[in-house]
Amino acid sequence: MFQYKLEEKDLLGYFRIIDIRGVPVKLYPGKKPYLAVITKFRASSGRAMLSVFSAEGKLVYQELIKSTRGINVINNPDGSESLLIGDGNKYVWLYSLKK
Repeated sequence: MFQYKLEEKDLLGYFRIIDIRGVPVKLYPGKKPYLAVITKFRASSGRAMLSVFSAEGKLVYQELIKSTRGINVINNPDGSESLLIGDGNKYVWLYSLKK
């Protein structure tokens, strides 16, 4: 079981968590996958938190982003994967390692 406690910075319920979604993502070919998680906060905040955890459970990346509905991965030619973060058909962001 994987557990991680988000820091509580809830100002009058503004950042109340309403949805959590995650996907495994292979950032390095042939290595164990990382876990990418979108934590969506209540609609009035218009924000979500993207967190990426190593296979050992260590937080390696975190970013407060615009609220989003989708998270998925795509395969790269070298065997690694990139992360897709999207909000319906309006916006899609691509996250991948700099090489």
